[in-house]
Amino acid sequence: ILFFPVFIFFLEKFKNLSVRPRNITVLEKVYLYLNKNRSNVIRLSILITVLSLYAYFNIGFEYDLTKLSYEVDTADIENSVVKQYEKRVLDEGRDSQSRGRASIFLTESQEDAAALTNLLREIEKSGEDGGRIEGYYSLSTFVPEDQDEKLRVIRSMKRMIVRKINALSDENREIIERDILPYLSLDENITKEDIPKWVLNMLKEKDGTYGKFVVLLLSGNIKDMKNVSEIKEKFGVLEANDKKVYMSAPYLLLADIDEIIHKQIPILAVFAMIAVFLTLLILFRKFSHSVLLFIPLLAAVCWMFGMVKIFGIKFNLFNLVIVPTILGTGIDSSIHIFHRYLYIEDIENKIPYIMKKTGGAVLFSSLTTFVGFWSLTFSAHRGVASIGAIASLGIIAATVVNLGILPLIMEKKKTS
Repeated sequence: ILFFPVFIFFLEKFKNLSVRPRNITVLEKVYLYLNKNRSNVIRLSILITVLSLYAYFNIGFEYDLTKLSYEVDTADIENSVVKQYEKRVLDEGRDSQSRGRASIFLTESQEDAAALTNLLREIEKSGEDGGRIEGYYSLSTFVPEDQDEKLRVIRSMKRMIVRKINALSDENREIIERDILPYLSLDENITKEDIPKWVLNMLKEKDGTYGKFVVLLLSGNIKDMKNVSEIKEKFGVLEANDKKVYMSAPYLLLADIDEIIHKQIPILAVFAMIAVFLTLLILFRKFSHSVLLFIPLLAAVCWMFGMVKIFGIKFNLFNLVIVPTILGTGIDSSIHIFHRYLYIEDIENKIPYIMKKTGGAVLFSSLTTFVGFWSLTFSAHRGVASIGAIASLGIIAATVVNLGILPLIMEKKKTS
């Protein structure tokens, strides 16, 4: 807007610039051919739009971020330690992505931590965890429960063995004295002071205190947003001693992203549509004209969804931003065509003329945009490549609708 006109001005002034417009007659011929069966083409377009809208609700979402990262030549890592480890855990039926990932619950006191540990034990026993809990520990897990009762059993066992030991052979008596009796010599309760130092250091906080947090080990792929969301739903907030305790783990950020994607992106798309429609209203200052351009735009977006489904592409964390982008870029061509239509007065058959004169500029403008997005499909990062794929399909849909369907709608409106 600012620099290009100045650039052209100087070229024309000093270089005697002469530009000959290029007419794209093929677009005029395509329009004339479609216009012969205008009603049928519009009906077919409506049918395609409805089917594409139905396809939108059947497009999958890729939750697993490992399928969106860089593609790696498996031959290069076939014999690597990582590959061998993953093969081993898969052979054992385990999940190499998140076997025993640690999550932290920070409580207000050691008593709350003990209560939370008991709650986790109950959840695991009842099966409410869905088999996700692989372990948990806090200070209380290193201090046995019901110690008085257990000490009574230990003393009883020791007395029984001592009474019977002389009846055993020398070999068996030696084994019992060496391997069993030393472990039955405990005669007092274990306290927190008896816990090894390395355990206390593991449970120590920055201020030097210890015992106020609980470590929970969970299974499941932490690079799968759906799986992380389920973990957050089950364990994100627990209650111990009538107090809410929140789980903390770096991977929980994916659950927040998942929530934003499914709740905020649709809202942003609606805002984008409203913004586009208001822009059309401000530009043309007529509601009917704004609707005339806005409906083909929505059809183009629906067609994009249909092609996404046909090509088996899934939405993901990266490519969802394309939907608002296509709303913005897809309306450009229709504005150029309709603006030219409104301000040409001395030509009787305006639409064929516009398709021949302006259609080429619209086509090549869309082509350059398509090439820019299409180049992303060559990215080694599969998430970025999916952006290029969906954006390219969106540009194709918008171009076909703007050059093929919009002129027919304009002609129908003119003749009605």
